[in-house]
Amino acid sequence: MLNAAKDRFLQIAGAFTTFNPHLTLRCYWNDEEIVNIGATNPGWTKWRTCDPTSAHWYSAADFEDYIAAHVARDQDNDRTGRTVRDFISELRGLQGSGKQKIVLAENEAARTPLADFFARGPNAVARLLKACKDNTAAVKSEALGLLGDDHLRADCVKLGGAEESFRYKKHLGKTRNGLPYVLEAAFAYCPEREEPQIITGVNFSVAINNPFKRLGAFYDLSSVLADNYIEGIDPVVVVLHYVCPHVDFTDHGKSTLALPIEAGDCTIDLIETVAKEWKKQRRAEERRESAEFNRRHKLLKQMQRPDRPEPARPTGILAEIITEAADSIGVKVDNLVVLSPGKDPFTSFRRRHDAEVFAKLFDRFVPPGQKKHLRALFYRCVMTADTVKWPTSKPLINTYGNWVKFQKAAQAARWLGLVSFDRIIDARNDEAKIYVPELHLIRTGLKSGETCIIPEDVSDALPSFYLEGFRGRQTHRIIFYGEKTSLAEILEPIARQIGAEMVLVIGESSETRLYEAMKRANQDGRPAIVLYFADHDPSGFQMARSVARKVQAHHDFQYPDLDVKVDRVALTIDQVRDWKLPDKPLSPKEKRADNWQSILGVGQTEIDAAIELEPEKLCQAIFEAIAPFYDDTLDGRVREIEEAWHEKAAEK
Repeated sequence: MLNAAKDRFLQIAGAFTTFNPHLTLRCYWNDEEIVNIGATNPGWTKWRTCDPTSAHWYSAADFEDYIAAHVARDQDNDRTGRTVRDFISELRGLQGSGKQKIVLAENEAARTPLADFFARGPNAVARLLKACKDNTAAVKSEALGLLGDDHLRADCVKLGGAEESFRYKKHLGKTRNGLPYVLEAAFAYCPEREEPQIITGVNFSVAINNPFKRLGAFYDLSSVLADNYIEGIDPVVVVLHYVCPHVDFTDHGKSTLALPIEAGDCTIDLIETVAKEWKKQRRAEERRESAEFNRRHKLLKQMQRPDRPEPARPTGILAEIITEAADSIGVKVDNLVVLSPGKDPFTSFRRRHDAEVFAKLFDRFVPPGQKKHLRALFYRCVMTADTVKWPTSKPLINTYGNWVKFQKAAQAARWLGLVSFDRIIDARNDEAKIYVPELHLIRTGLKSGETCIIPEDVSDALPSFYLEGFRGRQTHRIIFYGEKTSLAEILEPIARQIGAEMVLVIGESSETRLYEAMKRANQDGRPAIVLYFADHDPSGFQMARSVARKVQAHHDFQYPDLDVKVDRVALTIDQVRDWKLPDKPLSPKEKRADNWQSILGVGQTEIDAAIELEPEKLCQAIFEAIAPFYDDTLDGRVREIEEAWHEKAAEK
């Protein structure tokens, strides 16, 4: 068993010189010298356990425990007489009597026994710690000890690394608790090795197994190495060393470091830096190998590939409109596309094949005259995948990619007139908040008098004229449209007051909600104005464009007599600046973030901030937006006419 462990033992023993440049190591096995490694820097120094500790390395609770340990040890050894002065003299920077006097005076602890001072409680201990910190300098990270470029270079070469491939990087930092730490990483390519050698250490001691199992939020050393193309057969040597006065572990066996988040992130950066050229080379090799492996397959596939189908001909009302517009000004159709190519209603003709497949499925599973929720139809098709082929000859299976294609096909089928808009329910968002004002019909007539009872007054027995539903009708239909249901607390009272419509969804509007609003506007007959409300961010601006483009498409496709306009009311850049609304950084996944930031100089501002912080200014912006389309004197004038009518009717 001992002979079987020989190689591993020698590897660990030899690694001690990696983390101790001043160490000369000789190792004998069965009286045979098998290791003889000389020191690379005999004068090298590091922070030793016997060196004075620093007050800056303790929290108040830790310092209290440290004092308690001294008191307990003195009691166990029947030792008395240790004073606060004796205790603080062991701390780095407090060996001199001058600073000791200052600290003792601030804490009224001159000649005070340490045990008596400890009995004063945690607040006294915290004040003592603060005084010690105020009168000493914090320890710099490099004072802990650096292995250094030269030593690790020599060590990697000793292990078979090519010197020209050696790379070294260090990081000197502080944790959030103020503890100094040092991270060092080294890398070298070893032409004669058949597998990697990963050497890790903590505080100048060799780790038997990988202690860096938690780096940052999601990684460990193995995954970071794999990301940099360092795995089981790669001939390289990697050295990683961490030094800190206080080291935490996640287990009692001290096999896994609990690195501070900032140290974990720095570890990842160091590995990526020293292995950067290796990773670049390995990726290039993989690409070449992959290209060679796939060349024959690709050539054969190219030979067997059927002829490409001809591009879809622009058919349908919207296709004709955008094609004529492009021809009239001498540009391509793509130059007039407003939304993404797969979503713009005017280019739905390019998705006619998928739209026709969808229409056949819809007719198959939805009885005539009935409606169907789009997601439910998708599941029905998936459950009959043995007969449903989508979008080509492959069975339709329940994947996100197929669901996205299914939605796009449904959208195209609507815009091409293959499936009626009102037969598909695609309200994929949470329940929208909708308010539609009632339609008041004016009715007049002659009311007969009382017949079966004896009236108190003779006038009650006589017939009289009546008038019901006499309301003013504004010249425009005003529609509030927004991407946040939280807007209801501002918009709904105004909508009820002025007789406007309100449609509030969560995020991007569904086709169903917008179609319903345009259908009502067309039935109304008056010119319509859509006032849009959204966050001040790239998505909020895109949603406004999307609604405007689809409103335009509804007009051209099925409501040519509808006079409709879309205006964005809030939020605008001027409102964000004038109202001093808070912003936050855009999501790292937002591809439009750089352009947005460079042009506007602000991050993302939610309209909820205006609702909460500046509701009066938001209301003012709303009333200013509706002013050109709303006559606030109409109701008063109508009441006057109604009263005059009643007076004349009474005279009759």
